[in-house]
Amino acid sequence: MMYSRGQFAVMGKVGRKALRLYHEEGLLVPAHTNEANGYHYYAEEQLAVLARIKRLRAIGLSLFEIRQVLDGNASEDRLVKGRIREMRAQLASVRELASQEDFPAGSADGKRAGAIPDMQRFERKCCLFIDENVEKEDLGMSVGRLHEKAAREGLRVQGSHFVIYTGLADENAFSMRTCLPVSAGTGGADRDGDGDTAGARGNSGGTGGTGGAAGDGTIEVDGRGDAAGAAGTGAVAGDGITDVCEECCLHLNFRGGFSRTGEAHRIIRHYAEGQGIALADSVVEVYNRDMSVDVYWPLKAAPEA
Repeated sequence: MMYSRGQFAVMGKVGRKALRLYHEEGLLVPAHTNEANGYHYYAEEQLAVLARIKRLRAIGLSLFEIRQVLDGNASEDRLVKGRIREMRAQLASVRELASQEDFPAGSADGKRAGAIPDMQRFERKCCLFIDENVEKEDLGMSVGRLHEKAAREGLRVQGSHFVIYTGLADENAFSMRTCLPVSAGTGGADRDGDGDTAGARGNSGGTGGTGGAAGDGTIEVDGRGDAAGAAGTGAVAGDGITDVCEECCLHLNFRGGFSRTGEAHRIIRHYAEGQGIALADSVVEVYNRDMSVDVYWPLKAAPEA
């Protein structure tokens, strides 16, 4: 039995727009297309595939991850267990936030946030990136797009995603860059936190974004957000790749929850002011799997003589 797109949407309890999207992404391709009028028709047995797609979407898997599962290139069980771990970590963070009181205005209580700032180097990382200014609540969508791009291009994810904010003192120059550390190798959907992919495996062509050949499209970003050259030292190269390194930063590991990271900024600024340390016009936030945030604030470069 064959059904039109409208009939199939009603039977599967989805919108026609969702069916078009699943078609475009290769998840659920119509069984037949009428060449005379271009109408699409679905077979009755495809209702089971649609139900599976809806279930995996409800769990929180991306369309790319679902396609990997349907094509047999990824383990559904492994991806679902990884998603469950993520949701448990998020729930733990919500419970922690619900049990906390607000930080008093003007307080610089670094102990409540996790630690007093220290001086650290932001280690060199080769990253896929997206330049877009989004609300922090929508950051997950950008990160998901980067994970999907890494999988499509056969890159291996090499750590937690992070955001670089530049132009902090000038609202006209403000920018936000979301980054995902990668290296050459066979990519795939990584939900379980072990650094491996859920699809085909392959050896990494570099470690932590170092080593390997660089080429066009790879740039090196310094503490002021300036491009230091047309080539960098990343393990991979191409459009949408950046090589990030900060030699000297004030650093704080903040455990007050993603939504309160601004408190970490305030703690670092208070500390810098008390120590007479000049901060640059940019800051890096690394969002860790344990729901903590590592904030790196580069020091302002000394003026040239």
